[in-house]
Amino acid sequence: MLAIQVSVVGFFFLFFSLAVAQPLNTNAQIDHRQYLWRGNLEKSVKCLADNIYYEAGNQSKIGKVAVAYTTLNRVLHHQFEDTICGVVYERNTTTCQFTWVCEKRRFKPIVDREMVVYMESKKVAIEVLKTYNVRNDPTKGSLFYHAYYVDPKWKRQKLIRIQDHIFYR
Repeated sequence: MLAIQVSVVGFFFLFFSLAVAQPLNTNAQIDHRQYLWRGNLEKSVKCLADNIYYEAGNQSKIGKVAVAYTTLNRVLHHQFEDTICGVVYERNTTTCQFTWVCEKRRFKPIVDREMVVYMESKKVAIEVLKTYNVRNDPTKGSLFYHAYYVDPKWKRQKLIRIQDHIFYR
């Protein structure tokens, strides 16, 4: 019963916060929210929050925001799926775009600390969806990233390191 109440309260919080969000279209800047908000908004927030949780749950807010921006940058790029859930769960015949998806992890809080981290991830997902702005992108428009201790031998343009990840275009 508590989980249902939290879900209903969370949905109304999400709906209200997105409904009163200020438009991003200042100085003739494109408002990308119309593209990011396609499909089921509640499901999109969950997909983005799951990705933040599994990819950067152990990091501070800036690390979480960086993963969120990279995910949303992909939604807006022609090379990737055009919805948040599509980007998060995209895979080819051998690999997933995000490791946790291939490992078939799903959020199942075991201890209170995990729930706190997940709720932080969900809060970042909502905030970034409300305020997405390419000028404020901490990743400088990245489409790819990996953990600093991995060496994928990519031939991509390195943009920046933020906490545990190195971001690329």
